[in-house]
Amino acid sequence: MKKLLMTALLLTSCTTIPSSSLKESSSLSSSESSLPTAEDILVSQVRTVNGKTYLEVEGNPFTIFAAQLRLDGLMNRAVFSGVLPPLEYSEMEKYFEYAHNLGLNTLGIPLEWSKIEIEEDVYDFTLMDNILFYLDKYNLKVEWLWFSYNMCGDTHSFTMPDYINNNKIDYPDFPRQSASYYNKMYGWMSNIDLSNSLLLQREQIVLEKIMDYLYERAKTLNKKETISFQIHNESDGLLRWRLEQSQISDPLTNELFTPERLWELTLNSLNSAGLAVKNSKYKCLTRVNATVNFGLLDFPQFPNKELSHKQTVDLPGIDIVGDDPYVTDIKTVAGEIEKLRYHNNYPHISENMGEYENSASLMLGVYQQGGSYVLYDLATPAYFIQINGNSAYQMDQGILTYNLEDKAHTDIVRQLVLALNKANSVLPLIDSQDFAIYNLNNQFKIGNYTQTVKTTQHEITFNASDGSLGFAFSKDNYIYYGSSGTVNFTLKNGIVAPVAEIGYFNKEGEFVRELTTYLTDKMISEAGKLYRVKVNSISREVISDTNDYLL
Repeated sequence: MKKLLMTALLLTSCTTIPSSSLKESSSLSSSESSLPTAEDILVSQVRTVNGKTYLEVEGNPFTIFAAQLRLDGLMNRAVFSGVLPPLEYSEMEKYFEYAHNLGLNTLGIPLEWSKIEIEEDVYDFTLMDNILFYLDKYNLKVEWLWFSYNMCGDTHSFTMPDYINNNKIDYPDFPRQSASYYNKMYGWMSNIDLSNSLLLQREQIVLEKIMDYLYERAKTLNKKETISFQIHNESDGLLRWRLEQSQISDPLTNELFTPERLWELTLNSLNSAGLAVKNSKYKCLTRVNATVNFGLLDFPQFPNKELSHKQTVDLPGIDIVGDDPYVTDIKTVAGEIEKLRYHNNYPHISENMGEYENSASLMLGVYQQGGSYVLYDLATPAYFIQINGNSAYQMDQGILTYNLEDKAHTDIVRQLVLALNKANSVLPLIDSQDFAIYNLNNQFKIGNYTQTVKTTQHEITFNASDGSLGFAFSKDNYIYYGSSGTVNFTLKNGIVAPVAEIGYFNKEGEFVRELTTYLTDKMISEAGKLYRVKVNSISREVISDTNDYLL
């Protein structure tokens, strides 16, 4: 593929720095984070207004409709015999196109340290050039998943630069009883020493280079696709699982780590990397994801020790802590949103398996509660499935098949997301008591079903014969509604205008009408569309029961 414009703007995709530029401290302090200046480019932040916490992107409320795209797996597959060579940049486009056609507005894309710092002090942004080009083409935002030295509690050789992998003197591992082992998905796996100041310094530098690259792109091209950095991945796995499994020792004492000390080092490493992002002139969010559905609760492996991701929320380098529940229970997932509300933390489902047949119901419950949801994943790389074929753990986790075909439940997700995303810029401001949801009071959709839901203003009866999901919310004397299929809506305590408008909200929160349809005795919603109808009068007050099906 022809080299993109951004490379030319930076003169070259590769830059070098002298080793003398290394910082003398192991992490950046919060006091080093400079106040915003006229040169800064503010892209995303967390806002709390009237008790409602939401994301703001380029000055407007924003709801994430996302899936992970495992480009790392597609590019690392050449390591194994009998599989395809690494994905070419020109082959990437179809994944972005399919994501756009699913109604998504964001992709979570792994960014491996080894793909950027290709040699010590040599930085190559060709991968990011190409990814950002396709993101821009298909009007998608990105949460970069910074795959570094703590990946679910492990250090992966595919992720780390060779100059670190091959130098155990300067970059030693933690002492542990179990030996390093080879994983076909991720390479050699070990536990690098998080207390090593040189390691943290090197990570700060590569992240600073990435942020400088994004700043120059935004300044020169006015392109701001990057809205967030996930710092490491399920970092609590080191404490919660690997400490006991591998019997990891503290190099200072040669004794098994205390949970408190290992968690302190984990938090320090997260903060160090997070501040390297946040101290940039390109101002965007940083995020951490928690392993399996404990969110901000104390880690169950260490009762009475008050160790949890609440400490992560309080780090100056981290804005958001999300959760990776990996469960199908609607109330559990929606309940995680409530658990994640701590110190104005934005409630975010960072990963939940796209293979789940009730994914659409899970997503609707999360959005109704004011959070965001990421499908894991868009389409699982075929070799991930191949090399784990004998494993009890389900590896085909995509909302699409590995070759980008629909699964049985894909279209209901597509149509629901298409409808919800048309209200992207206003959903964060809608109170859950005024957000009616239909067909979620069971784990899986029900056909031939009628349900009445009350908001603070309306009593709405939904009916569908095909198992569709539906939603409705009120705003400025209008009622807005949409669905994953054909749903009949009846407003029992209000008089509506005889005309329905079909359209979407622009990023400034203004409704843009595309079509007009005349109503009969019912409001009928077709799949993937957003409707609005003027409510001329309300006959009586009602008490909302919208949350009764979730909490």
